[in-house]
Amino acid sequence: MIYCVEVQETLCRIINVKAESGVKALAKVETEYKASNIVLDSGDFCDVRFETLEDDHYEEGDEVLD
Repeated sequence: MIYCVEVQETLCRIINVKAESGVKALAKVETEYKASNIVLDSGDFCDVRFETLEDDHYEEGDEVLD
């Protein structure tokens, strides 16, 4: 039997921002992120989660780990 297991990694980084409010600080960081001026990488790793999926996500030809 083939089981589908999802591996989900979370990257996170704290960015210090000068702004008039929290909303404006968030907007600044979102803008910089969308412009690719903030890029998270493996050094920003903070969590991993494994979950067996209920639905059958396997398709013929998909890679299978023995």
